[in-house]
Amino acid sequence: MKPKVLIFLISLIIFEYSCTKCRNVDRYELSDFEKQMIPYELGHSVSFIDSINQPLFMTVTEAKTTWMGYWECEKFEQLSVRMNSENSNLDISLYLNHEYGECVNIDIGLYKYSRFHLYYNAEGQFAFDPRGQYIHDSLEINNKIYYSVVESNIYSPTSANEYEYNERMPFRLLYNKTDGILQLEDANKILLTINK
Repeated sequence: MKPKVLIFLISLIIFEYSCTKCRNVDRYELSDFEKQMIPYELGHSVSFIDSINQPLFMTVTEAKTTWMGYWECEKFEQLSVRMNSENSNLDISLYLNHEYGECVNIDIGLYKYSRFHLYYNAEGQFAFDPRGQYIHDSLEINNKIYYSVVESNIYSPTSANEYEYNERMPFRLLYNKTDGILQLEDANKILLTINK
């Protein structure tokens, strides 16, 4: 067989397979316990106090489950929640999917976005992670005891070119599955504390 004909046939076969849609789409569905890891519902209002003990109310403006995926053959179920406040420039997004492993992702925007990853195990419990995640059986916050609290240090700003020190960037997060965000701290002080 001539080389040109052989190259043409190989190209034709490659073209045929590259244009074929997936016969099976792998779908990664969230379990019931995973959907309970973000305790907020649409319209839910959460009361916090800020660094000068003034009340701050965050309202859940978006709570939805969608299917997403970057590849034709893989789809990930994603739970996403967005909270914001009318009297503050604070914006919080929480999302959960299996695309990057078993973790709740939290983006907190104040002046720049801070990203926290909260890793959990197959039993649905938050787990120690040497990259900056610690587990507390109980913790007193604002004169109330909270149980199964995960403490996470900042993972990264959402944009690598904005990795400059900003003392107002949220740096440390306290969270549990029952109440959600319990406290946010920057380098110098507590920015936000749940007020129950």
